[in-house]
Amino acid sequence: MPVSPRPSFESTGHYHEPVHQFLDDHAITYYVINPVVPYEANKTGLRKVKTDKIDAYHLGELYYKEDLEAFQKKTEQYLDLRQLTRQHSALTDRYVEINYSSKLQSIIFSRNIVMSSVIFVASYR
Repeated sequence: MPVSPRPSFESTGHYHEPVHQFLDDHAITYYVINPVVPYEANKTGLRKVKTDKIDAYHLGELYYKEDLEAFQKKTEQYLDLRQLTRQHSALTDRYVEINYSSKLQSIIFSRNIVMSSVIFVASYR
């Protein structure tokens, strides 16, 4: 007996949450697709037509062509780790920015001192 198709939809911010909750409540297996995947798949077409009907058709094609994995809820540890990784990345970026700024200031400041010394010596000649 063939397996019936599973619901599949794009992750669209908070707009897919009611559908997501309904499917979870009824223990229905479904697929949440990153919007980049259908976007990249649609780039191969000659015409750039975008309607809900065409989008739904392309999602159906992806369901049958791609090897999709059923959606799994993220654990609390996963979400915590993701947040910590983002914070670490932001802090590292800030550190690099401050370090670069500090080096730049020291170069500019040292050149100003040299230029001031040259001007001061030249004025007494």
